[in-house]
Amino acid sequence: MTDELQDNQLMEVLTIEQFSLAKFMQINADTLCSLQIFEDESHPNMHMQTKFKEGLSLFGILNNTRTVIGKRLLKQWMLRPTLDLAVLEERFCTIECFLKTDNLEISNQLASCLKHIKNIPKIIEKMKGKLNVKDWQYALQVNDRHIELRRVDNVKILDRIKEIFVVSDLKDIGSNINDVIDFDESVKENRIVIKPHIDEELDHMKRTYDGLDDFLSEVAREISTTIPTEFASTLNVIYFPQLGYLITVPLKPEWKEEQDFQINGLYYQFSTATIVYYKNDKMRELDEYLGDIHGLIVDREIETVQKLQDRTLEHVPLLLNASTVCSELDCYLSLAESARRYGYRRPFLTEENILMIEKGRHPLQELCVDAFVTNDTQLVGGRGIINEKDEENSIITNNSYNSVMLLSGANYSGKSVYLKQVALITYMAHIGSFVPAGSATIGLTDKIFTRVQTRETISKIQSAFMIDLQQISIGLRNSTSRSLLIFDEFGKGTGSTDGLDGAGLFCGVMEHLLKRGRNCPKVIAATHFHEIFENNLLSNSLPITLVTMEIVRDDNDEELTFLYRLVPGRSTSSWGTFCATIAGIPNHVVQRARQLSQLFSRYESISPQFNDDREHRSYATCELIARKFLELDLEKKQTDVDGFLEWADRECQ
Repeated sequence: MTDELQDNQLMEVLTIEQFSLAKFMQINADTLCSLQIFEDESHPNMHMQTKFKEGLSLFGILNNTRTVIGKRLLKQWMLRPTLDLAVLEERFCTIECFLKTDNLEISNQLASCLKHIKNIPKIIEKMKGKLNVKDWQYALQVNDRHIELRRVDNVKILDRIKEIFVVSDLKDIGSNINDVIDFDESVKENRIVIKPHIDEELDHMKRTYDGLDDFLSEVAREISTTIPTEFASTLNVIYFPQLGYLITVPLKPEWKEEQDFQINGLYYQFSTATIVYYKNDKMRELDEYLGDIHGLIVDREIETVQKLQDRTLEHVPLLLNASTVCSELDCYLSLAESARRYGYRRPFLTEENILMIEKGRHPLQELCVDAFVTNDTQLVGGRGIINEKDEENSIITNNSYNSVMLLSGANYSGKSVYLKQVALITYMAHIGSFVPAGSATIGLTDKIFTRVQTRETISKIQSAFMIDLQQISIGLRNSTSRSLLIFDEFGKGTGSTDGLDGAGLFCGVMEHLLKRGRNCPKVIAATHFHEIFENNLLSNSLPITLVTMEIVRDDNDEELTFLYRLVPGRSTSSWGTFCATIAGIPNHVVQRARQLSQLFSRYESISPQFNDDREHRSYATCELIARKFLELDLEKKQTDVDGFLEWADRECQ
């Protein structure tokens, strides 16, 4: 939360609490980035280029918070998905309560109240220093809105608010602020102004200050009788804070030097372009008697405001508790609004190590397309290679469900979207949000690891493939039977003379995970290594669920229709040339690629391709000359090299 801190700002430690990682899902920075949970974008305003705004991300669509403290708490929830079923059930029940039609009006009332609640901890921190007019206005608004929140009935979650928000204390805080500070005058004066009848001495000083104009006019008339008549008509007496009382006379054009400013009975002080300022004994008498009246008023008001701050700070525990509850309420309303807007459903979380999703959707992708095709998921953790199968305590009685799902299919068929949607639905359930699915039964998942996106940077002297391997390594070393692993085309970054390095690594990882037996995590892996099926690199007897993205081909295999629907089975081709056509690759390049692919599949030699007959003849001539050259025995002296060169020259003409 370093973005919430200001430069040179001291932090006060209020409490020290134990933080156990065992209560939270572990999700690393690579996973957060791959799943687009947070997405910083440069601000479009050229004057705010150093700041960032949230782009298309999960946080962006779930964040409907009205307060700074609510937004901060929602971000904390998303950075710390919880494994506490009681906490998650409370969040689900609260969101479900706000989604009911009968409670829609109450939700709107709560949202309206929350809009006016500012950053309470920041205001309290400022109270320990110096507050401006807006800070006091915010403090008063916070107090008033808290009282309004307490008046909203019929929602069980608000019982905590009613317990924490003591009306008498809140009214006391509000009365103290509202009775002491004159907000209208404070805005005009650009400082804190105290209302009348709070401090008698302060009221007396203000009355004196308000009557200065008439009093000083009378003093000016008295002084005008004691100075030369040429100055009497233009003489004036004024008061400057900190400078005291001064006599002013208009500057004459002929006054050039300081001696020109001398007037009998007056003592020259300073001058401006149009006015000369003087003092005399009467002015010094006023300075002594009245003093710096404005400064005294400001000092007295500062003392009064300090007493107000001290009285308000007595209620800090109440205000901080209220801030905590309001931030939670803001998060609940935000998640409920997203669920209502996007049609999310309540998931069912269980201690069983399962992942069952019906009609799942990708929360971000569905916002970018006209129609989204839903897909199901069925995985059970701990279903690796085992000898004994004891399912008595499991709600899953069908042994067809495995821990590992292997997904193949054409390019552009929706494999990556499916992988991410499963991970996102699992993740959303663990922050207490409703999920984009028809229904979802999700076992508590302790960790999510992904090998989806390679984040290259010049700060790391590593290849893209090395970064991929490190992501896989982290998942293998840290995953448990309750973890979820998502692999998207792992191994594509390497190759060898026989082309099986990447496929071999992929198969090795899959077999390693399966051999964990009851410790096998839930795994969904997408691959284009079709040779692992054709060459039996992964045995058909392994407990792996094979699925593919359904496509429809025409009779000539020249057109493909992507259905984006997950079906049992496997794909025999990636259909990369069709994807190339969609991407706008020139048709002759695509046709050549298809021809080469067919030759590769039949293990036939590849013949060069020529644009015209002239190029073909030139190639044949060059090949003939090369073959004749190889037949020459250059070690023999009788070899006619000159003759060969003449012949070659004639052939090339």
